[in-house]
Amino acid sequence: MKHTITILSEENNIGGTSYHDIVINASKNEIEKKLGIQAYVNGNDPKTKYEWELELDNKIPFTIYDYNMNEFGDDDIIEYHVGWKSTSYNDELDNDGFPTSIDGLNIVEALVEQGFSISPSKVWQIIHSNNK
Repeated sequence: MKHTITILSEENNIGGTSYHDIVINASKNEIEKKLGIQAYVNGNDPKTKYEWELELDNKIPFTIYDYNMNEFGDDDIIEYHVGWKSTSYNDELDNDGFPTSIDGLNIVEALVEQGFSISPSKVWQIIHSNNK
């Protein structure tokens, strides 16, 4: 299924998204080029410089944002967090690093369709490699 990613509509409220250990390793400029959507410069949160408030298939709100990355340039490749509204209290990744919710799986699928490399965060990988 080909998904549609758009800027969040005014009817949807982005509040309540959270990080679920999924990241995009990319630069700000690469994300803007692939999505065709400019980043929102977050002046209210000192931990986040750039954020995209997005909607999948006109119904599933999600965000892409840097977090605690200090100084970086628009062409520097960093880990951008992907956040969405959790449909269950414990919406985590399974042992293979895939989201356990349908919304999470659809968001990952849509980002892969756009050409992004999606992976579990480095922290998730370290924790799970130590548990094996």
